[in-house]
Amino acid sequence: MLLHRLARAPRFTVISVTRTNQDGFYEFPRAEGVVLTNRSWFVRGPRGSFSHTLHERVAATATLMESTSSTETGQRVTFTGTVTPGASNRRVLLQLQVGPNGRAWRTIAATRTNGSSAFTITRALARTGEDTLRVLVPGDAVNVAGTSDPVTLAVQQAQNPAFTIAASAPQITVGDPLTLSGSLSPVAGTTLPTAGTAVALYGRTAGGRLQEIATTTTQPNGSYRFTVTPLHNTAYVVETVASPAAHSASLSVGVADAVTMAASATTTTAGSAVHFSGNVSPDHAGHPIYLQMQTAQGGWQNIAVHSVNRGSRFGFVYRFGRDGTHVVRARIFGGSANVGAGSVPITITVAGTAPAASLPTAG
Repeated sequence: MLLHRLARAPRFTVISVTRTNQDGFYEFPRAEGVVLTNRSWFVRGPRGSFSHTLHERVAATATLMESTSSTETGQRVTFTGTVTPGASNRRVLLQLQVGPNGRAWRTIAATRTNGSSAFTITRALARTGEDTLRVLVPGDAVNVAGTSDPVTLAVQQAQNPAFTIAASAPQITVGDPLTLSGSLSPVAGTTLPTAGTAVALYGRTAGGRLQEIATTTTQPNGSYRFTVTPLHNTAYVVETVASPAAHSASLSVGVADAVTMAASATTTTAGSAVHFSGNVSPDHAGHPIYLQMQTAQGGWQNIAVHSVNRGSRFGFVYRFGRDGTHVVRARIFGGSANVGAGSVPITITVAGTAPAASLPTAG
């Protein structure tokens, strides 16, 4: 029989009884969405025998949505979401990613959940660039700490109305083309557009210097256009080549990593090893990458972590513990160089149990 003790409960209680098969193997399936809090388990057998106690820690999960994907410095952005398992007055921290590889986060705001286990945080962002944010639900006796999937905001300078700049998208995936366009207004005191003016496009990546990328001349209506294919997050500015000097505002564009992953099998048995392998572009050797499983609420939970190896490749070996369908993906978190991204989700169907001899030994 299977016994468990919930967090803060004084004693173990029996929750299920089963029999071993011909190989002496047993299992106690638990429905998805049932085990939401920390607990301890052990199994009692015949003639007073019992297993060791397994202490299971369950992370809280959270969702996070932003009111806009692009904003200007000083403008307030509203972040909303929910926390599972549901509870009112639960502390929620809004955090900004500050490290180069997704490991470091700084808390910039805090709130608590309401009676529906939902939260709202309104915050203005001060720096330009690609800001990656998440919410952290601190751990307690009921759950260990959990986080939401991050969101990324493009935070821009206010436009120079006399020399505008815009991007075809606030964020692209590495390898995709990006169009930068705008217009130069008429010279003061005239009514004619500044046609045929030479303008230069400059770009700066994180930690780098502003470098010239291309030049062109404005069209009869004063407009200009550039097409680029950046590998990393880049801040762009357009300047006139000759006097009178003029320049646009700085425009930040996020470049998301491209993550691919394949599975050795999409149909397996409980306890059998499934191998996952993939690649990240651009090269992120040494960067942590996570194998995630989709939760019943639609969020993602980390279930394994490794580092990207040489050649920007990665691999995981995972054994699914229960029947059913499981949706997994690889996820790399952003840093100053690139916006994080996830692979296309893979559905794994688990049915039956692997032979007892093939299962890993306890220890």
